[in-house]
Amino acid sequence: MTARTGHFTLTMGCVAEAEEQLIGVTPRSASRLAPHWALGLLAPAAYALLSIQHYWYFVSNPRGSLPGGADGILYAWYFQSAAHSLTHLSNPFFSAAMNAPAGVNLMWNTAMPALSTAAIPLTVTLGPFVTVGLLLTVSPLISAWATNTVLVRMTGSRWGGFLGGLIYAFGPYYAGHSGHLNLIFAPLPPLMLLLLGRLLLPVEGRPDNPLRTGVLLGIVAAIQFLVAEEVMVLVFIAAVGGVLALVLVAPASAARRWQKASAGLLAGAGSASLIVGVPLWFQFFGAQALTHGVSVSQSRADVASFVRPSLLQVSATHPDIRANIRFHAANGAENTAYLGWPLVILCIWLLGWLAFRRDRFAAWWALTTGGLVLLSMGSPILLRGRPVGTGPWALVRKIPLLGGAGAVRFSLLSMLMIGLLLAWSLSKLRHRATLAVAVAVSLLAVLPLRVVAPFHSDRLPATPRFFTSSAISVLPTGSTVMVLPTPEFPRVAGMVWQIRSDLRFNLVGGYSVFRSGTGASYSATLPGFAASLFRLENGEPLSGAELGIARAAARISGVRYIVVTPQAKDARLAVAAAVAVTGCTPQAVADVTVCRLSR
Repeated sequence: MTARTGHFTLTMGCVAEAEEQLIGVTPRSASRLAPHWALGLLAPAAYALLSIQHYWYFVSNPRGSLPGGADGILYAWYFQSAAHSLTHLSNPFFSAAMNAPAGVNLMWNTAMPALSTAAIPLTVTLGPFVTVGLLLTVSPLISAWATNTVLVRMTGSRWGGFLGGLIYAFGPYYAGHSGHLNLIFAPLPPLMLLLLGRLLLPVEGRPDNPLRTGVLLGIVAAIQFLVAEEVMVLVFIAAVGGVLALVLVAPASAARRWQKASAGLLAGAGSASLIVGVPLWFQFFGAQALTHGVSVSQSRADVASFVRPSLLQVSATHPDIRANIRFHAANGAENTAYLGWPLVILCIWLLGWLAFRRDRFAAWWALTTGGLVLLSMGSPILLRGRPVGTGPWALVRKIPLLGGAGAVRFSLLSMLMIGLLLAWSLSKLRHRATLAVAVAVSLLAVLPLRVVAPFHSDRLPATPRFFTSSAISVLPTGSTVMVLPTPEFPRVAGMVWQIRSDLRFNLVGGYSVFRSGTGASYSATLPGFAASLFRLENGEPLSGAELGIARAAARISGVRYIVVTPQAKDARLAVAAAVAVTGCTPQAVADVTVCRLSR
């Protein structure tokens, strides 16, 4: 707020002088370095080129490769399941096609029902593997463009919007989760920031309809929940922190707005409940629901990780990569909090400059972003792998439903806030030369975030002809089938073959999150005879008593067919083991052997 006026407007705490009407400045101030049309073309073109470069291995071979390894195959399975549930009018939140005969509760998994349902036309036309690879490729582009659009709306700075999109969608978070579609398809958090800001303190001169804004916010939040629950949890926590910071920075304005804002929030909660009510009920009370939820990764940002790049940053040196081992992350690539000294120094300088201008946005931004940074460090807070204190995450994670997220993933929202700071600061510059220098300095500060490209794409496992031909008809639709070889975790080859057959059969095993007793496991529970089968398959002898126990277990397992594929280490030995353990009747079909168990 300037010394000459006591009137100001805020968007999520973004303070702007009243005479500037819109948040920040008008778009005219951002056009002094280039015309609007040029900037409008630059951003999507740059984002598209970066996305294609990063996923070039997939783009160059879309039918034979898929980013994400086992996780990419798992997403393809979920997308095929969504299409299958629509064509067969079955429950979209549960599937018996994996972890047979128990099945799997898809709401406890990264099945992304909103995205997988919207993508059904693509899945049916292109197949789930190409669809998932395509969505992975365009996710950074879509997320960056959404951020760009929101920041331009909030600040008027087109260069700031461009830089914000780069930081948000092409930074360390995106690099660390390049194979996690549910985490990098993130165009909705920026939109929620915009809507929540409009709800709390609207811009002067624009019609104020808090109920409509609240309903829109609720719909967007519900869609985000059905894309990635974890990201929605992070956004909710960040929103609470941002509102509290707003109350501290501008209590009078917050109090004046509270009545209308609360009505909008209630409308939003109602609209969100209508959308997520049934899926959420099934998640907690439906078939194969997890009693105690999923134990999430305890990955968190080390204090040093903000200035030491992960192994996926181009700027990483060998000492940096070795240092990542000491950081408490799931792997060296998930050091997604990295900012680098140039960007850290630039943010500090900008905050000081805004504070000198008496712009209360600086105070709100520092409180909100500081909270996100502290939360991303989890608890205890670590410095080079050594505990130095207790972080606020120790309290937040105890709140029901809010602790089910990886702390380091708050870096997604930290990057959004840094983009907002750059855009807000650039919107204050009036002179062309000053703006040009500021943009150049910002680009140099962002440069260390550049990631190693292209991202690796795995070749899909070869599929036996049996699963893609009419020969598959020997397996009755919905029959419970064990496919050999059943490799060690994560057991995805059988899922690929099952997808190729349009989920014709229910697969024993698989890779997902399954109920295991009162807990959860990423490994499916195999039938009781499986251990004996694997022993014989590996050439280990079984006693008569052990064979008797195995056959009894086979009769009650629900398994009706064992399919031995050419990928088995010794197909003949595998068939002999299946016959000995289960008493099944083998039959050569196409390029596999189908062994039918008697009931």
